[in-house]
Formats: sequence, C-alpha cells, structure tokens
Amino acid sequence: MITLATNAQHPMGALKRLDMWRVALHEFFCSAIILSMTNQFSGDVQRLIAKFFFDGSGPSHSSLTTAFIGVGFGPEEDDYQRGVQGINKQRRVTNALSFADRRGKLRPLIENLLSELRVDGAFGKVDNKSEQLVAQLRTAFLRSGWTLDKDGHLSPLGSIDLDTAGRPALEDQLARLQRNSEDPGLQIGTAKELLEAVAKFVLEAASMGEAAHKMDFQPLIGLAIERLDLHPKTVDSNLPGGRAVREVRQAARQVAIAVNELRNAQGTGHGRTLPTGVSPEMARYVAREAASLADWLLSELKTQYGQ
Repeated sequence: MITLATNAQHPMGALKRLDMWRVALHEFFCSAIILSMTNQFSGDVQRLIAKFFFDGSGPSHSSLTTAFIGVGFGPEEDDYQRGVQGINKQRRVTNALSFADRRGKLRPLIENLLSELRVDGAFGKVDNKSEQLVAQLRTAFLRSGWTLDKDGHLSPLGSIDLDTAGRPALEDQLARLQRNSEDPGLQIGTAKELLEAVAKFVLEAASMGEAAHKMDFQPLIGLAIERLDLHPKTVDSNLPGGRAVREVRQAARQVAIAVNELRNAQGTGHGRTLPTGVSPEMARYVAREAASLADWLLSELKTQYGQ
C-alpha cells in the first residue's frame, strides 16, 4: 500500500499534495526500476543461473570470460586459467555472482550471463529438464521484482509512468502481467495495488486525500468512481442505451471488488497460490480488467480535472 505522510499543523495546497501523490505513485510503480540500481536478486536467482552450467553444459569458458570482463572482472575476481585443469563452469559462475553481489555489480553480470545463455539457445530448448529450469528461473526473478520473457530478456516488473495518465503505460504493465504466467497470483496482487493507488490519486485530485488515507478498499473505489461521476445511478436508464451504460458501470465496480476479494483470499507475499476455482487464465483476465478500469479512471481524471 502507498502511504503519504501529512502534517495537520502545516496544511498544503491541493495542487502541492497532488504533485506529491504523483511522485508517490510513480515511485510505487517504478519500484522495480529502483531494484536495477541495487542487488536485490534472491539467492535462488543466482543458484539457478549457475545450474545452467551444471556438468559442463551451457556456454563455454571463453563465453564466461567475456561476460566477466564486461563487468570489469579480471584474474583477481576470476581464478579460471585457460588450459589448466581446475574449477568447473558451475562453480565459476557461482563464485562470480557472489563476488558481483558484494561489489554492487550483480545486475550487469546477470545481464551478461543471460546474453550468453540466449546466444547458446538456452531459452529455446524443448526438453523437459531445460524447460523446467527456465520456468524456475522465471519464478525466482518474479519474486525479486523482475520478469524474464520467453526469449530470456530481463525487465523490471511493474514499471509504469502514471504521468502519462493513460493507455500506453497501462498496456505496458498489462503486457508484463500477461507474460508472467508462472506466478498468476502475483498478477492479482499487482492488479489490486494498481486500482488502490489510482483511486487514491483520483481522490487527492478531488481534494479528498485526507479521507482516502482512512478508507478500506471497497469504499475507496466507490468514492473515486463517485467523484468522477461514474456511478451507475447517474445514468438515466430511460435514455437510448442508458440501461446498458448503467450495467457497464456497475460491472466495472464489481471487477474492482472481485480483484480485492481474490487478493485477500491469497494471503501475503510473492508466489501465492490461487484461490480455489481461479485458473491462471482467469488471473490474466482479472489483471486485464483491472488495468482497463484503471485506464478509464485516469482518462476521466485527466478530462475532468486536467490531471
């Protein structure tokens, strides 16, 4: 949940508070980008990357040397000597990742190793053992806040720029959610956080930021919809298409409520199991619907409030 400290003794203008909320939202959805400047990859990620080199498999020693040199590693950091019997590739990679972790170079080294693995065809192999190893690595990356696509390219999970207040950023987020089929539970959690953050952003624009801090999810979403004049009851059902419009608005609100209930049924943390009856396909559907609703709210906000 995003929180924004306030000081009752020194009230700020609505515009300044809104600017702070914009920053807070941007930081929330770009938290995975912040990870790119640190070494917050789990030990599972490091161990699984090393497993690609088990028993001599994977890219050659020469390819590993290229990857290590790319992050400035030399003989001091890598004790492999060409033509001399000694350390195997898996141990060599394990040692290098550990050293990179301590030196603040874990992200670039992982990128270099993934590049060598892509060239070696590691992400296109169809045998069960290779596919299982790739799936395990993707899940480990997800738990560290990253997504590994089918071709072996790494990108931060959940990065989105709400300053655009619109579809391109949300579609980018949605595309990432759709790719992360190994952890559909994470999709639902991300969808819920997205809707909650957008609802608070809407209420801050409507000068109701203080109230938003104290509200649970369902009334929060309901009030945000009301402030944007999107409540079903505001539509005259006697007008042509009026009944259909009311039903669409009601369905949108129900999507938000369902996302929250599904998220609560999962518990906390990454790698959550899906509630009974929720398939990975349904989780992807929920994520798409939540993104569409967030897009709608942000678009209406921009139209009505210029934010």
